[in-house]
Amino acid sequence: MLRKKPFSPGVSLVFFFFFFSFFFFSSFCFLVFAPCAESRTSEEEVSPSPPLDQFTPYSLQAPREAVTTRHTLSLGDLQISYDATAGYIPIYQERQKKELGSIFYVAYTVADDDSSGEEGKQPPRPLTFVFNGGPGSPAIWLHMGAFAPVRGPVAKANEPMPAPPYEVQKNPWTLLPQTDLVFLDPLGTGYSLPPEESEEAREFWGIQEDVRAMGDVIRMYLTRQRRWGSPIFLLGESYGGIRAAGLAPTLQDLGIALSGIIFVAPALDYGDILGNSTNERHLVHRIPTMALSAQYHGKGNASLTPEELWERASLWARETYLPALWKGNLLDEEEKLRVAEELATLTGISQETVLDWNIRIPQRIFAGELRNDIRSFVSLYDGRLTGPGGSYRYAEDPLMGRITTPFTTAFTRYLQENLQFVTDLTYVLSGGEAHANWNWSSGLPHGKFGYPETLENLAIAIRRDPHLRIFTAMGSYDMVCPPESIRYGLAHMDLPRETAERVLEFHQYPGGHMMYLDEENLKKMHEDLQRFYEGALHSSRSALSLQ
Repeated sequence: MLRKKPFSPGVSLVFFFFFFSFFFFSSFCFLVFAPCAESRTSEEEVSPSPPLDQFTPYSLQAPREAVTTRHTLSLGDLQISYDATAGYIPIYQERQKKELGSIFYVAYTVADDDSSGEEGKQPPRPLTFVFNGGPGSPAIWLHMGAFAPVRGPVAKANEPMPAPPYEVQKNPWTLLPQTDLVFLDPLGTGYSLPPEESEEAREFWGIQEDVRAMGDVIRMYLTRQRRWGSPIFLLGESYGGIRAAGLAPTLQDLGIALSGIIFVAPALDYGDILGNSTNERHLVHRIPTMALSAQYHGKGNASLTPEELWERASLWARETYLPALWKGNLLDEEEKLRVAEELATLTGISQETVLDWNIRIPQRIFAGELRNDIRSFVSLYDGRLTGPGGSYRYAEDPLMGRITTPFTTAFTRYLQENLQFVTDLTYVLSGGEAHANWNWSSGLPHGKFGYPETLENLAIAIRRDPHLRIFTAMGSYDMVCPPESIRYGLAHMDLPRETAERVLEFHQYPGGHMMYLDEENLKKMHEDLQRFYEGALHSSRSALSLQ
């Protein structure tokens, strides 16, 4: 229930801003949607966790019922009463309808206003399903970092990791005023559990396998919560982009029309971010991001604004760098030296290193070389961040190192103390087993060749539904899913130009892969998303009024 609080002159509100969402990272329970637990009249009234003597010795304790708690959230003159539910949705073997595993979720739903009569009843609230990527990552990053009613602790780009103890704080940029939220941990991540038999798990671990499983989870949630009348949105980050794009036509086939999809630094076509000797477009896509990262560290062109540098680097990448790469080993020496010099100037890497790599600099080499003068490497997820060491180490990437422990501690404490969800299970941050057994071939075009992608699935959904809208958020310092790779992929869907211009909107923020970790970016994202939801819902309701 959303209520306006009475205006009181002279009263000022102070919001505490902290933050936390990438990106990677379980209880075998049948879902029972329990009635609301004992209500709370404010966020501070928290029931104590179960005492230790309630746990049975020598047995793994995992709750089998959903737990619902009532909360309130004050945002300026808006007061929101909402329910938080933590629980499980079963996953079934498709042919035998045998339960094989369970998906952990946390849902935030604004409480019904029982005082309104049928005639004054508002239309059903929008419902957004949120997930991260990996594959093998739970929803903790977007949950704690961006859009839930609470946020985890996060440091600014130029600050070290926050010191413990860690706890959540109110999130003034939550999407709850615009939409109810359901955060999903895919099979084998978070508190979700895969089947015990690895062969059964492989039925769900793959590009299309994952899409089918998550589609059925969404269908079951809508059925059990009586939400088929709600406008439905998807919000996916990184590999969650592949998932969301694949889900669009799959949900349509299940009778579920989407009002909108929100991509956050999405991977959509691996051909745009990976490459081989004959596919070098990923090298071109990363040039503007490298240039901005170099400028940030005092290695690039300081006379231009970041926006001006981005435009210049993008133009150079398309008009000079791409034609040079196209020539391969037929590129003459004079032109090669000129391109190497210009590339070195843009990226802050020595011309000698550029030539050593035949003007094709892998991102890990750039990350290791840019700040090697101070024996540091830069993050691929956020080119502004550095870590100690002379070469890039994925397991020590500075971004993930800054948020993993604070987020995990704050989230586990929040589940236990605020949501009353207590379990002995380990929250799996990186589903290595899922990733290692992932069936990438099910995402190949026509199942035979090329790079894994679901852009064609997304194009099918857009061609089917003229009301579907797409919001894409990108981070300027993201070298994992650089903005130019995202623009390129979405611009190459088989759509008429007027359709693409009407359906697609792009938003680039001065941040990394998790651009929302910066408070200013999150604030701007919230403003942009508020307009997006209003526009997408207006389109859907206008269509209904014409029927």
